[in-house]
Formats: sequence, structure tokens, C-alpha cells
Amino acid sequence: MTDILHDGFHACRKARTCDQCLRLIQIGQRYRKQVYVDGGLQTYRAHEDCDEAVARYIALAQIDLHWDDPPVLHSDLCSEDYGWLLNEFPAVAYRFGIQGPVRP
Repeated sequence: MTDILHDGFHACRKARTCDQCLRLIQIGQRYRKQVYVDGGLQTYRAHEDCDEAVARYIALAQIDLHWDDPPVLHSDLCSEDYGWLLNEFPAVAYRFGIQGPVRP
């Protein structure tokens, strides 16, 4: 069982790596920070829009978080997902190097 100790959005004071896209969260950028205990003290950090994108991905894929590990964009995103990512989260798509025409 995972115990969440802290969950909130902050302005970054020190450059950190986003757990979703593996790119830097720049100083001053808003990001989600979650501190939890799961076999040890853990910290999740993600750009605000990367965190929103993974929440949308969970909803679209209808992932049951009680049975699966939560998805991580840098390892679970595939080319079939590029269209919605370009349309709904263009900054996140840019971080992944996804370019091209926006599909309907």
C-alpha cells in the first residue's frame, strides 16, 4: 500500500528531471510534486502539463490503476498516441520531439 505524504503544485526552485518526459523542469516552472512511501520514501515530479497528459492518457486507455502500474509517458507512449498528444498537449509533444500535422 502506498501512503501519500504530500501532493501539490510548486514553482521549481532547482532544476529537476520530469518523471514523465525525462526533460528538465526549469527554475520557475510549475510542476507537480508528490512524496509518498512505497517500500521507501519516493518523490514524483512532473511538468504540470505532462502530469495532465498522463491523467488524460489513463482516461483514454481506460487503465485500471488498481491492477496496473501507473503509465509513464516516456515508456508507454506509442506512435498511435501522437495525434491526441499533438492536439491536446502540444508542449508535451514538442518535448518528445513529436512534430507534424495535427490530426483531427
